[in-house]
Amino acid sequence: KQVNLKRAGRIIELQKAQKQTIKYEIIHLIFLLISVLIVVFKYRQLSTLQWALIIAINMYANVYPIFLQRYNRVRILRILEKTKKL
Repeated sequence: KQVNLKRAGRIIELQKAQKQTIKYEIIHLIFLLISVLIVVFKYRQLSTLQWALIIAINMYANVYPIFLQRYNRVRILRILEKTKKL
């Protein structure tokens, strides 16, 4: 997909990207919740190694992307604020 390079087009693209960060963050939050529920309901059946593995996978596959999406959204919102002032 090609990004529109005109000023109005850039603002629209940034607004779309901001909405996508929210969508992706929600998806990762849902998967994080599912994995936590699995651990809660299966905690007696899990070994220490399995607990550690689940935590490590969640940190990599869910927690890190959530923080990344939030970081990107803050950056996008700062750019949009600057464009409003121009």
